[in-house]
Amino acid sequence: MKKFFTLLIGCILCAAAGQAQDRVGDSFTVTGQVVDSLTNEPIPFATVAFAFDQTPNKYVNAVACDGNGKFEINLKDPGNYVMTIQSVEITTLMKPITLAETNKKVDVGKIFVQEKTQTIKEVTISAQRPLVSVEIEN
Repeated sequence: MKKFFTLLIGCILCAAAGQAQDRVGDSFTVTGQVVDSLTNEPIPFATVAFAFDQTPNKYVNAVACDGNGKFEINLKDPGNYVMTIQSVEITTLMKPITLAETNKKVDVGKIFVQEKTQTIKEVTISAQRPLVSVEIEN
């Protein structure tokens, strides 16, 4: 009886391990590069996040780009996603992406983003004169 339970538990663990291996093979891989639209320079360490289009603020997975602006992210399920690209120096970009069962590896290529600009309305420069002045007597 003890051997039977040991064999049963071993079979269950093997089946679970096999199921987990199959699930990893079913994942989708999305690759690309984040690039400045004006200079064509890569944007290093930008954040690329994916969410389903019904809930664009609830991220499913996110990754940081490498030093060359390249990223690779794995997603479990097919469907319609919103890809959000964020960084300190760029304006946030949201782009729709559809993943289908027919294509497990998707290369979105170069994604062009714009630098974040800020307009200053008014600048005031002020200075104070020193309270004591030192002069040489003749």
